[in-house]
Amino acid sequence: MADRTTFNGASSPMPTGLQFLDQYADRIGQLFDASVLQLTGIGGSPDMVTAMLDPALSGGLISGMKFTLTWSGTNTGPMTLAINGGPASPILTAAGSTMTQGAAQEGARALLEYTGGAFRILSASGDAGGRAASHYWQFTSSGTWSKPTGLPDDTMVTVELWGGGGGGGGWRLPCWRGRWWWIHARAIPDHRSA
Repeated sequence: MADRTTFNGASSPMPTGLQFLDQYADRIGQLFDASVLQLTGIGGSPDMVTAMLDPALSGGLISGMKFTLTWSGTNTGPMTLAINGGPASPILTAAGSTMTQGAAQEGARALLEYTGGAFRILSASGDAGGRAASHYWQFTSSGTWSKPTGLPDDTMVTVELWGGGGGGGGWRLPCWRGRWWWIHARAIPDHRSA
């Protein structure tokens, strides 16, 4: 367990200058390991993300480190992240699942925690924050939505319907004519024509 005590003016016996500096250097290191660090220079591809951290980590990645970034593209499948040219580590959902297509949206901010050799998303996507992940797929004409492999049943799917009138199949959502509707993936068959 980490020692959080510090020397002060009432310490007995009084530390030497070197003891004082060593202890505070250790405590500052603990703060760096526990702080949220901003990643910049996001590059690579949407599935194999690269990023820069300045200053670079002197001791490498440590379990519990947290990072923020803005996704540079929308992912098409499983993801990895490499910082400052280091080895790539998997990016997983908060539950530890592989990222599915569209889980990381271009321009969205994310908070990641490094744990167990992987980065886990703690915010906004990847079923983080104690709520279901979201999934968005846009059709500009009639088409068929196929539930992506591995998409958890508690994933929220955004549906926007514009009805053209007339009859149709037997599947209905309780909205139409441009209203948004959010439903759990478990409520939708694996394939649905729109």
